[in-house]
Amino acid sequence: MKIGELIFVGFGLGEDGLTLKGLEAVRNADEVYVETYTNYTPEHILRRLEEVSGRSFKKVSREDLENLEGKVVLDRATESKIVLLTPGDPFTATTHIALRLEAEKRGIKTRVIGSSSIVTSAAGACGLQIYKFGETATVCFPDGGMVSTKPYETTFYNLTRGLHTLLLLDYRAHENKAMTINEGLRLLREVEDVKQMGIFTEDRLVVGLARLGYDNAKVKGGRMDELIYEDFGEPPHCIIVPGALHFLEAEALVKLASVRRSLVGNIPRFRGFIEVDILDKYILGVKNVFREMKTLEEVREMPIEKLNLALEWARNYYNDSIAFRRKGDLVSSLIAIAYCEGILEGLRLLKLVDFKWEGEY
Repeated sequence: MKIGELIFVGFGLGEDGLTLKGLEAVRNADEVYVETYTNYTPEHILRRLEEVSGRSFKKVSREDLENLEGKVVLDRATESKIVLLTPGDPFTATTHIALRLEAEKRGIKTRVIGSSSIVTSAAGACGLQIYKFGETATVCFPDGGMVSTKPYETTFYNLTRGLHTLLLLDYRAHENKAMTINEGLRLLREVEDVKQMGIFTEDRLVVGLARLGYDNAKVKGGRMDELIYEDFGEPPHCIIVPGALHFLEAEALVKLASVRRSLVGNIPRFRGFIEVDILDKYILGVKNVFREMKTLEEVREMPIEKLNLALEWARNYYNDSIAFRRKGDLVSSLIAIAYCEGILEGLRLLKLVDFKWEGEY
């Protein structure tokens, strides 16, 4: 009985991103499948790969690999050597881990041949240090008129730590519609108009990257109100929002991304800049107060029902603060915990409860 194998091969970025090892796997496979729904891939790239490898590819859709659990590929891989080609790297920004696990459950041998990924290439293209990047997010096309706030909140959370943010841009394969840097910035500005937390203000330094891996790649940084009108040409595109800069990173942005020197020396912090460690200290301090607080039994000027209601409000603000903190909305978290502290301190001044803040003796 012939033993099957499923080989995940990334064809990297641009026209010549397929490695020699990947090319060998494609040439030696019984069948080659390719998915392009996870990233915009011009048809000439696929034709180039077919020409170089001497093979013809079978396209598979998101429906084939996700909704139908990869049946079309896995059934063939049971007794044949199958290659699945993916843009970029198979298990970085593009993940097919569920398909690989299902193959392993079926007893199908799997291998991975990686390639270049936008996650690492974007940082290098403009000279930023990869270990100073925080969480990555995707700016998505509006769904039913609703604009996702996830990339805004992710950028907020990263900036509080001085970290850079890579924002990937949506691709709707069924429409062959790839979001541009200009469209992405406009959507982020819409969220800023609602949130007003000072993240994507007109003077925010952003870097647009287009067609990395292609001969006509473009990297350009500048103020948001400038880049939103910049012509970056054809997709694929992505955006980087720099955080705190090392002096070498600042120099790299000037040299590699054409950023004006005055911008890298004066990156605006958003109006709601909050030190996360301090916020967490406030939340922990209130938690300790709730645990140790005593209700005084002396003569009160407030009925017990009203006292309990006031304490309930304080606990609600405390719970709200934790919820906002988990979502990355640090401004709202700080406001909520401050309201909570104010209620508790007022009750203490009225001698209705007794407790000590951290550090009090």
